[in-house]
Amino acid sequence: MNIFSLVIIIVGFLAVGTYRSSMVRAEREFDNIEAYNTLFFTIWSFICGVLIPLIVLFNEVKWYLAILYFVLGVIFIVNVIPNIIINLQRKNSGLIPLALNITTTLLFLYYIFSSGYSNGENCATVEYYNPDTEKHSTYTLKVNVKDNRVTDIYWDNGGKLNEKHYKEYAYLDDGIASFIDDRGREFIVYLKDMEWCE
Repeated sequence: MNIFSLVIIIVGFLAVGTYRSSMVRAEREFDNIEAYNTLFFTIWSFICGVLIPLIVLFNEVKWYLAILYFVLGVIFIVNVIPNIIINLQRKNSGLIPLALNITTTLLFLYYIFSSGYSNGENCATVEYYNPDTEKHSTYTLKVNVKDNRVTDIYWDNGGKLNEKHYKEYAYLDDGIASFIDDRGREFIVYLKDMEWCE
């Protein structure tokens, strides 16, 4: 998981945690607080603090790690840190959840619409089909990415398939690239987090 994804998850957890903490404080100190009683703000906080972290976690790490990180995030980030933040900032503490919701939303939109993949070695699930033998295989392998295209596939036996043997460039679209090599074999490459290859 990269640092950008981690920031989205933490800010999302803080958004829902500070919303919950400021609701509790508002109920203690005031009869009601209009800004937080809106259904829109409640749903927005739920999306920012629960759904967005889940989407990012399941996209970045293996499912069992995603569940573990989510539970730990709920325990520590949602329940402990927001209370400290709200208590430190007594004046205008109601603006904190709003600022965190806006930040989470903007970061997540950038996460979704950014199309670049890091140049260099990446991990991928590679689906292979040979029409001559009708053999289907799926591998978890390291691949090289350059300028948003898969340039090399590194086989476990030490060999590699270079883009010189592709019929056309294997450009990535949403982390997926497909191509046919010069022997007529079909490949689909799905980029994954590097943890999958370790």
